[in-house]
Amino acid sequence: MLLKIDFANAFNNCSRKVFLREGASVTPHLYQFLKSAYLHPSSLFLHDSAEVVLSDEGAQQGDPVGPLAFALVSAMLDRELDSVPELSRVWIYDDLTCVCPISSLGALRNVLQGHETDLGLVWNKAKSAAVGHAEDLDAVREACPNLGDYYTPDDNWSLLGVPMNGRRDDALKLFLDESKTQLASLS
Repeated sequence: MLLKIDFANAFNNCSRKVFLREGASVTPHLYQFLKSAYLHPSSLFLHDSAEVVLSDEGAQQGDPVGPLAFALVSAMLDRELDSVPELSRVWIYDDLTCVCPISSLGALRNVLQGHETDLGLVWNKAKSAAVGHAEDLDAVREACPNLGDYYTPDDNWSLLGVPMNGRRDDALKLFLDESKTQLASLS
């Protein structure tokens, strides 16, 4: 089963407290810069208004260290994902793509939802999707209800903005078939 995971407004919502703490530990040479930029609320100026909004969460859009701040927070979630059995995953910026057997979906769901508050990474199910064999999709709907879409390899869908479908991508179908066979042999 392949899952495309979206996080709601990921860069803006990731926990400053977490990325400052992790920044001090992981990148001490950059910590003073992170601290000076993010220790106190940032002033956001609205386009056609004199109103100023104070922002005390997340990285600021356009900030060159925003991807680093997000990476520090997502790395913490990634370490927690190590506890999900037979899970393979790749992050590209704030897009998480996972491959795992259906039996691991409950554990994956629990990790993703269990860290929404402390990390600020809220799983946006409406923009997330599952891709798998038609006969598996009911079990996926049960384990991960309310996803935005459920696809088979023959459907038209995209991965990181790249259109995928059965006519163009028989390799994905083969990958899912082989993954299912390999996972079945493990149980």
